[in-house]
Amino acid sequence: MLFIAMCVLSIGVIGALSDGQAKARNKSNVVNTQLLKGTVILLQEKVMNNEKEVEKLKGQLKKVKVQQEQTQTDLATLQASLHKQAAFSVTFDMVSQMKLDIGTGGTIRFDKIVTNIAGGYNPEDGRFTAPFAGVYAFFCSLRSINDRDWVVIDIVKGDIWLAQATGNGLNTPWDTGTAFATTHLDKGEQVFVKQHPGKGGSFVERGSLTTFSGMLVTAD
Repeated sequence: MLFIAMCVLSIGVIGALSDGQAKARNKSNVVNTQLLKGTVILLQEKVMNNEKEVEKLKGQLKKVKVQQEQTQTDLATLQASLHKQAAFSVTFDMVSQMKLDIGTGGTIRFDKIVTNIAGGYNPEDGRFTAPFAGVYAFFCSLRSINDRDWVVIDIVKGDIWLAQATGNGLNTPWDTGTAFATTHLDKGEQVFVKQHPGKGGSFVERGSLTTFSGMLVTAD
């Protein structure tokens, strides 16, 4: 009987221990599960943050590509503009008749071409026609006739006055005047030198000191 009682007691103790161990394991499993869930949530948040960062980097990379393409386009435009050249310089051949009556409002038709890069100047009508769009610079000089009334000439773009030169040979023998102007021209626009109507006379010296020149400073 004693043996049986001891066996029953042992079984009870063992059972109680097994139940305690099982509860402890279950509690540990619950804790581990919660920790695992927390870790998974943190990893998911990190993944989402990384995905957002990746999208942000993709956007920045796209902007860099666009800027790079624009830079290449600007460089190509600059290189193309550097190859566009236009310049001219004209005056008169020395002849026995040293005076030229350009008439009231008349255009001076310079007949001696010194330089005519791109062929913009036409000696037939005295006009420069822009071969390219861009910013141009123009210069003209005149020498008035001795003992003649003062003369005024203009650099004009179409109907637009740009600059003016004067010479007064009546008061200052063989007086000279100069004018300079810069302006933007579209392709095909014209610039020329003409007598200013209503101001002074119309005679200038037909020689090398009466000149007209221009050049393309920068192309569009």
